[in-house]
Amino acid sequence: MTADGPSEPLNALIGYLENNLYRGDYDACRQRGFQLGSGAMESLHRTAAQARLKLAGARRTARASLASVNLRLLELAGRWDEFWAHDGIERVLDQAFKLETA
Repeated sequence: MTADGPSEPLNALIGYLENNLYRGDYDACRQRGFQLGSGAMESLHRTAAQARLKLAGARRTARASLASVNLRLLELAGRWDEFWAHDGIERVLDQAFKLETA
């Protein structure tokens, strides 16, 4: 804190907390159907990530593996069409899935 009042980072933190207080209202989140707790995330990790990355004979670079998991998560979140609507997405995916050479 300075003589003029709270510092800029402190003001930013206070603003963030004030703008996101509603996220801590777990009862309202449950009523809206949101999953709370780690069980849903652990299940999603198994179905979205591990099942895709452990396919027999599959070989991917770390970058391609991450891109593959991210695409699967987009599908599971119902945001597949939104993703494909972005301009230039094909170029980005081409870069992500190129095989790295030694």
